[in-house]
Amino acid sequence: ANHQQNWYMFNAESQQLPSWGLRAGVAVHDRLAIIGGWHHGKKGMRLGFDESWEDDEEAYGFASVFYGDSFTLGLKADVPVAVWFRPYATAQGLGLRGMVRLDDDLSEDDNLNQIQQADFSLGGIGALGVDFRVPFKDGAWALASYLELGYGYAAPLDFGDLGELDELHGVVFRWGAGVRF
Repeated sequence: ANHQQNWYMFNAESQQLPSWGLRAGVAVHDRLAIIGGWHHGKKGMRLGFDESWEDDEEAYGFASVFYGDSFTLGLKADVPVAVWFRPYATAQGLGLRGMVRLDDDLSEDDNLNQIQQADFSLGGIGALGVDFRVPFKDGAWALASYLELGYGYAAPLDFGDLGELDELHGVVFRWGAGVRF
């Protein structure tokens, strides 16, 4: 989430940045795993200089978009309450690559009118969660799902002349599904 007024250039209705991604873990003990992930989020809106912009694709204006890629690495410790249910805690380091793009034609990646700046910052995530598992008879693998709720913080992103985003923190909620083996 971003709690500053600059964020409204990308979305006037929500301070949140929904994302999707991949996460993998390797057990180093029966109750401790190293986990790493990548998540990608995008938020943007079209801005115009006259009222016809909403109805006319050819009206004078541009799109303002923020792209965020987060890379996480950390530890996850769980408590085996039941074969199918394991509460856990996780602490992860966070690398955030943010990019701001102002463009009148998003269909072209190298449009002459495009302005774009990127930056990288560091932060962290702490969360509590639960794993749900459906083990199979041989015990070699299980279908799994997790719910996680916590807090994340990233250092400011500086986009030069385009400004900065310096209030990158807030609630982290994740849901995932996969296979454990």
